[in-house]
Amino acid sequence: METKTFFNGVFPILSTPFDEQGKINFGDLTRQVDWNLEVGVHGIGIAMASEIFKLSEQERDQVLSTVVRDVKGRVPVVMNTGAEGTFLSIQYSKKAESLGANALMIRPPILMGVHPSEVNDFFIQIAKEVNVPIFMQDQPDAQISPQMAISLSQEHENLCYVKCETQPTVPRVKETIDKLSSQSKLIVFGGAGGMFMLEEIKAGSVGTMPNGSMSDVLVEIWNLWEEGDRISAEKKFSENTNLLRLSMQSLGIANWLNKYILVKKGVIKNSFPRSPSLKPDHDQFMQIDRLFENLI
Repeated sequence: METKTFFNGVFPILSTPFDEQGKINFGDLTRQVDWNLEVGVHGIGIAMASEIFKLSEQERDQVLSTVVRDVKGRVPVVMNTGAEGTFLSIQYSKKAESLGANALMIRPPILMGVHPSEVNDFFIQIAKEVNVPIFMQDQPDAQISPQMAISLSQEHENLCYVKCETQPTVPRVKETIDKLSSQSKLIVFGGAGGMFMLEEIKAGSVGTMPNGSMSDVLVEIWNLWEEGDRISAEKKFSENTNLLRLSMQSLGIANWLNKYILVKKGVIKNSFPRSPSLKPDHDQFMQIDRLFENLI
């Protein structure tokens, strides 16, 4: 399959580390990047799970610049540049490219209700303004149908990836793969926290973009699968299912829990998200503690 760039594997979405006052801890961000590289990730993303929608434009640029600097070209960096307006998303996209992002991730605008033809124009106009691949992000509240993703990939070469997160994700991946022609350049990734990574691989996905707290585990599972040790991959996945499930609650609680997992792993210092973000109760934190005890 010919395309500008071929990405595959585990591309975790970083958590943005904050202190209790909501200020970004760039030292912890660097430590998180270093940890991801040490465990062997195939790429790194900055997106919704990074609380990007709570960052100012200056902070977005600072986070991306820090990650690009720390990665030093060792793996691709994907930056979410979606917005509710085409003009703003183009500005975000051009700036991200200039700061060193290797690819972009964009979901359709949904706030005021958008006709499918406008969604099509939205993606095409952005694709024409940049020179890097774009992941079209298909989410339950901002869907890109398999046929739309394929059609857009045929209209512009930069629209060459889709991240399938509309539930249930496994049939979504399979439907997209099944509709591809031999000439299609669309490449399919899974997402949704990596909860169905193995099933998505079986359906034809070539990568996953999960929350970043489980990078070490998911990379190990990915490598076992790629090496042909499917039994060990399934066993490792099963052992970590409860931790993955806990980390995949709604974004408010998920931000707390994913950061708490990173704290448990010694990657960052605290688990504060930016408000508003519903804090898990004591029992949920204790459940993660118990799961870690069983996994050690």
